[in-house]
Amino acid sequence: MMAACAEFERGVEDKDIVRNARIKFRERTNPILSKSYCINRTRTWPQGSQGDHKTLETAYRNTPLSEGIGHYLDSYMLSLPLPWE
Repeated sequence: MMAACAEFERGVEDKDIVRNARIKFRERTNPILSKSYCINRTRTWPQGSQGDHKTLETAYRNTPLSEGIGHYLDSYMLSLPLPWE
């Protein structure tokens, strides 16, 4: 998915088209991805940089905090390597 998005952005010169596509993508994926505490937190950044410690603490705890499909999405997100690893 990331490769397809990157390819789209490279092929489109109009920044407004890219911005609108990003907005539409977020709207269409939100009903599922918002069920994950971890994914929702990283997408919405509810406390700005002041809340980064909570996001990192969740990652280090490595424990899904959601139920249902959100549990599986949390598990997937927690299985990804952190950017500095």
